[in-house]
Amino acid sequence: MTIEQKVGQMLLFGWQADEAKGPSPSEGYPGARPETAATEVNTHARILLEEWQLGSVILMGRNVESPEQVARLHNSMQALCETPLFFTTDQEGGHVCRMKTPFTMMPGAMPLGATRSEDLAYRSASAVSRELSAIGINLDFAPCLDTNNNAENPIIGVRSYGEDPSLTTRLGVAQMRGYQETGTIACVKHFPGHGDTAVDSHLGLCTIPYGMDRLLGLEIAPFRAAIEAGVDVVMTAHIVFQALDPIRPGTLSPAVVNGLLRKELGFKGVAMTDCMEMKAISDNFGMGEAAVMAVEAGIDLLAACHTLERQRTMRQAILDAVKSGRLTESRIDESVQRILAVKEKYRLAERRRVDETVVMQVVGCPEHRALEQEIARRSITIARDTAGSVPLPQGRILVVGPEAPAGVVANGIAQLRGLADADVPVQPIGPEFPEERLEAIYDAAQTANAVVVLTKHREPWTITPQDEEAQARMVKSLMNLGAPLVVAAIRNPYDIKRFPEIPTYLCTYGYTTPSLMALAEVLTGMVEATGELPV
Repeated sequence: MTIEQKVGQMLLFGWQADEAKGPSPSEGYPGARPETAATEVNTHARILLEEWQLGSVILMGRNVESPEQVARLHNSMQALCETPLFFTTDQEGGHVCRMKTPFTMMPGAMPLGATRSEDLAYRSASAVSRELSAIGINLDFAPCLDTNNNAENPIIGVRSYGEDPSLTTRLGVAQMRGYQETGTIACVKHFPGHGDTAVDSHLGLCTIPYGMDRLLGLEIAPFRAAIEAGVDVVMTAHIVFQALDPIRPGTLSPAVVNGLLRKELGFKGVAMTDCMEMKAISDNFGMGEAAVMAVEAGIDLLAACHTLERQRTMRQAILDAVKSGRLTESRIDESVQRILAVKEKYRLAERRRVDETVVMQVVGCPEHRALEQEIARRSITIARDTAGSVPLPQGRILVVGPEAPAGVVANGIAQLRGLADADVPVQPIGPEFPEERLEAIYDAAQTANAVVVLTKHREPWTITPQDEEAQARMVKSLMNLGAPLVVAAIRNPYDIKRFPEIPTYLCTYGYTTPSLMALAEVLTGMVEATGELPV
């Protein structure tokens, strides 16, 4: 290989529509607002593959139209490359799924944590792996091994199995095996741990101040187990770990990558970055300098998911660093050898084409849908019911909450009880809580036999985040109106901290349709809630 080809193997880039200018409009959150679709091999993609000879691409939501389209895209892209591509995406389950309906969007990590089942964790990852393989995805950025022990964590939350590192280890390793044993390369993240932060590294640089004893026992333990179990790719976190390096975030720190990950934990696979366009990196170090620092730290694969000019800056900076002698070509060779070894291990040269005609025999198949619903059912958790309000009383049930989830729950209750829609009315509200809407809700609650409120946390990637304080005031007001009140947190289980006096509180850990239907089944007494709080 030429030096340009070698550096190409070390780059994992996404592509935007050709008319897109500058950074993603949501600055690292492509789902926050619609982006122009880029579902074919356009000019941006051709620069990556033909001119720069990249070894890896990532599919974001803007690149996905349908399962068959992704399969065609995979075949087209692989045909442009001399060395087979890492064709990658984020398909963690739950809300971090680039492949949405008709794909099976398995419940994420925390619902699995609530089931406590390694078997379900393994089967879930295996099913996702089979669907990804059918469309050509060969590397999935999952599972997430962060132990979420900070209730204020804005970005991990239900992407974690829970706050117990032993639970994270058991289920995380089970999922890793589920992916890898069915042909999908797993990538554990975000090393050495993103669970105890109150800052989202998409939006800023944060610091974990704890000593090594605490890090080894809590944050690092699941990663150590995954490495011992044979994981092939590890993704680093853009977080400063003061006990290891008080200045540089993990992605750019030799102490974290070469020291802790390579020498102490013995990892011999591919070390990769989280997206370098996240503000923790781009706002503090600059794209070119950060790219060189990452390679100096021991990183093999550098990700940049959006912007052509930033990608160009990163690539050129690495080439210039080799030319100047700051980086040696032997250092580049080390990374390329690791990357090629993983590609050979998973026989990617033999998997350059997928059969586009059989994709829908696998994607969203009945077996996977049944597993999705089983996990959702077994995850629903009754955290508290001192009022004995579950199952719901007979009569008129008012459902309050975000419009789409509230509609699913109300329809589920009506169907399960054989009621008319008018007997289970919906009062939609959120993310804002205007007085006129609140008055309508309070009026409707006066004639209800029970009120179900779906609460949602402040998701930072949404255009208008949920007003959690106003939501809490509404819950407390409804509790004082007299009708039995059931509150269900449909994402983070921590919502109850804002209304700790509530007598009946359930957790779904997500608001995909299977989880909401499982909630309706529990509320009507059709299914017993067996989930256990993982936090």
